[in-house]
Amino acid sequence: MVSNHLAKSHMMQFTGNGGGGSDGSDGGWSELEMLLNRGAAASCVGIAGCFLPEDRMEAAKAIVSNHKNLLKDICNPSTSINIEGAPLSQVELSRVRPNLAPHVDEGLRETARRLIGRGQPPMLHPSPVAAEARAATARYLHKRIQSTPSQKPGRNPDMSERAAEAMKAVLVEVGSTLWEPLRSLMELGASENASGVAGRHSKEAREQAAKAIISNHFRLLQDICNPSETDNIDGKSLTQSELQRVHPSLAAYVDEGLRETARRLLGHGMPTALNPTNAAEDARSACARYLHARIHSTLEQKPDREPDMCPAAAEAMKAVLVEVGSSAWETLEMFLEKGASPTCAGVASNHSKAARQEAAVAIITNHFRLIQDICNPSPTTNIDNVPLTQVELTRVHPSKAGIIEDTLFETARRLLGRGQAKILADGTGQDARVACAKYLDARIHHSPEQKPGRTPDMSPEAALAMKAVLYEVANSNGRFFQPSLSFLQMKTMSLATEMETLAMHMKMGGQITPRQAMDMSKQLERIANSEGGAYDDFHDAAVVPKATRKRMPDPTPGFHAPPDTLKLSAATDVKTSTTCTLM
Repeated sequence: MVSNHLAKSHMMQFTGNGGGGSDGSDGGWSELEMLLNRGAAASCVGIAGCFLPEDRMEAAKAIVSNHKNLLKDICNPSTSINIEGAPLSQVELSRVRPNLAPHVDEGLRETARRLIGRGQPPMLHPSPVAAEARAATARYLHKRIQSTPSQKPGRNPDMSERAAEAMKAVLVEVGSTLWEPLRSLMELGASENASGVAGRHSKEAREQAAKAIISNHFRLLQDICNPSETDNIDGKSLTQSELQRVHPSLAAYVDEGLRETARRLLGHGMPTALNPTNAAEDARSACARYLHARIHSTLEQKPDREPDMCPAAAEAMKAVLVEVGSSAWETLEMFLEKGASPTCAGVASNHSKAARQEAAVAIITNHFRLIQDICNPSPTTNIDNVPLTQVELTRVHPSKAGIIEDTLFETARRLLGRGQAKILADGTGQDARVACAKYLDARIHHSPEQKPGRTPDMSPEAALAMKAVLYEVANSNGRFFQPSLSFLQMKTMSLATEMETLAMHMKMGGQITPRQAMDMSKQLERIANSEGGAYDDFHDAAVVPKATRKRMPDPTPGFHAPPDTLKLSAATDVKTSTTCTLM
């Protein structure tokens, strides 16, 4: 129970008296008290049947005898004070909103009834809001219940370990009503055919992947939303600490995404109308990124642990997770079918429709892997677990993946010239956008000379368009640059970043190849002297008369290169207004 001991220890205490009323107007708790007096049934249905009557009895008594304080604790709206007025403990846990207290109370009553194993099963409120309130209750109490002295030294446990296991199991069962349709579908097995990306995978692989989610959804959700930086959900040392988990307050959105992933894998049931808010979309996207790196499908990935599933099932699950986590990109995919707009704002307007379309396609169709690559935390292996190339490049911390996704989204949108602008974050958000632009500027491969033996990522025209818009999006206040920024200036900026990357490589002991030196020399020559009056590398560049080529106009007012985006300094006799030195 939540007792006076709670006020001293700032933890929930289940044992003791108090809480429950017996005046017949308490929503059914007096009936549970009468059932409790008869003792727990020798056998019962559901998950409760896996536990001994004495353990179920102990757990049920802890709820019934103290349900009022328990409800107050679960729905405590304060972020700093507990229900006794003392400083709040376990502030990382997500409590349930007070207006949902009736649904929480209903879930607690049904949990106690199932533990006792007596009485008629009620019809639980069927609304998604009520079901989520019961699920949130289970998540909260799973972390709140203390069953061993080691969990909270100096404080007596709330109940025995077996009683705690019984209560947690039934709480999860009561809180999993949204998953019941999927359990029924799972018994049917996966369909022969499935829509979307799931249709590219075998029935057997999809079925195994769906079963892995449905049968383990609660622990999966706990892991994805684990707030601890040191301990896993079993209280052991955390592994893969470099992975970015999802904030516990977003657990409902993650749960929704997992349900829809399982449904698409099975190929049955009606499609879910996923929550369209930015928070929900970000949570589903973060969930996909986390599980992409978390799922273990071969012994080589973790030699001391059995794989979670076979490689084919893992590939099916990852593909559908990405699809579910990419709902925000569906708008851009529809725009892509229309093609880039003939006209657009900002620096994108300096580039041809074909170049912008090609660059946008490269981002939109590959955005998930792009984010993984930009935010790859490994210093030695790439996202496909092969040795990392271009180790001298600075990647972005995985915690900024959401900002990187927004950056890529807005870059693709501006390239297409369609849709509503995305609001970009200032401060650390701007820093991450700058790092993203710098990384991709050095990373994009647009000519065979850059990496002999490998097909370029895109044409030089598309690469220039993408880099120009990336730098625009990287601007601290997110405003459009004026559209008159020249190709020559953008190309100079891009070349400077390439040289900065090479300089860093050489400082780390690397060497520059003759081919790289020749390529740099050619690019400098093209910038300094453009034969024939046009920038012959780019078909849609404006023709500049030779007489005006001695000095380009000053950058357009309002153009501000992002801080530290380009380290350009003084050796600049490159016949442009951009001061360009090579480090």
